[in-house]
Amino acid sequence: MWTAIPPDFGGQQFSVPAAVRHFCELDRGKKQDARNYIAQAPDEVDTPVRRALRDAGLLAGADPRPIDVETVWED
Repeated sequence: MWTAIPPDFGGQQFSVPAAVRHFCELDRGKKQDARNYIAQAPDEVDTPVRRALRDAGLLAGADPRPIDVETVWED
């Protein structure tokens, strides 16, 4: 789900550079999860943060497969 939930950077003011720094500081597993999440977002979700991460080459290695909704919503 892609929403307009406000960012939480530990009280820091949101900015694209702050978001990129946050991404770079994630541990390896969380960084990969973030890459995949961003890659799987619909193309219409074209945000400044997504473009900055892509342009910096930080999304390389993402798994762009679409999310399997049946798996996600299993009870």
